[in-house]
Amino acid sequence: MPQEEPSSPLRKLLTIPEAAAALRVGRTTVYELFKTGLLGSLQVAGRRFVPVTEIDRFIAEHTQVSA
Repeated sequence: MPQEEPSSPLRKLLTIPEAAAALRVGRTTVYELFKTGLLGSLQVAGRRFVPVTEIDRFIAEHTQVSA
């Protein structure tokens, strides 16, 4: 079975490395974002995932527009 691309519309949950890649930061930074409450996650069967909607929300809320 072929693996879906992280940007696939069917892909709703990202692993920590995939979330880090989507945000172009390291895994440690993703965990810091969890700790500070800036990025949400969920656990499924003991594994932590980041909903794609959380990545989109984080980007939208932290995008700065130059004047």
